[in-house]
Amino acid sequence: MQSLVPGWLTAVPMMPHVIERSLLALGLACCADAGPTLMVEHALGSGVWVRNVRVAGCVWPGVLGPGETTSPRECLSGEARVFYEAMTLGNPDWLAYATTDAPSASTGDELRVRLDPVHRVRDLTAPGPFGH
Repeated sequence: MQSLVPGWLTAVPMMPHVIERSLLALGLACCADAGPTLMVEHALGSGVWVRNVRVAGCVWPGVLGPGETTSPRECLSGEARVFYEAMTLGNPDWLAYATTDAPSASTGDELRVRLDPVHRVRDLTAPGPFGH
């Protein structure tokens, strides 16, 4: 049977099976406190594109078209606003926005956050399209 322990770790004066069991226990302990699963839905309307969606320690770096939803990701528990950049046909610059509400999610929750034009404000803490 092939050992799961890396070669450099077998030099430690322990029995390899003890190390394997310790690594397995550590891996299971890390997964026990898994955070909530979040998805972000683009409901800002046609003619608006969204990119760099960020919430609760999760980042979706791609671009979302109208009506699209991000892939589900495991994020941090707690309350957090959603930050993102949006571009419209009338304004070809990517502008920073944040949601006005902060959804709350706990361990094991599955939450879909909806980006809509009513519950958003410009995020003036982020640099603008010209770097100021």
